[in-house]
Amino acid sequence: MRSKIAVEVVFRAAPSSGAAPLGVQFYATGGRRYAIDFGDGETGVLTSPCVGAAPGSTCPPPGVYHTYRSAGSYTAILRPLAICGADAPCVPPSPLANAVITVSDGAPSTSER
Repeated sequence: MRSKIAVEVVFRAAPSSGAAPLGVQFYATGGRRYAIDFGDGETGVLTSPCVGAAPGSTCPPPGVYHTYRSAGSYTAILRPLAICGADAPCVPPSPLANAVITVSDGAPSTSER
């Protein structure tokens, strides 16, 4: 018999707002590989450094760094990494979590010029 074990995933982005260009560090827990859509046309992969580690090991959360270059509001979406094969079409798994990133224009205000 097969059983599924639910894994709680915590997804964080820091900082979540600031002026362009804004560098953001994304973290996720759960001990697996994740696909991330940064919401600006770019994608990436978060890999847990603890995959295959001994039980009870203390491991840092996986992370990936991304730079948002233009002002706007972006929704980064975290999904399990899709496994595709000849007999299995590649369908993106359902989202696990998301984070909203707000980027302001990096130009100085009139009072700062």
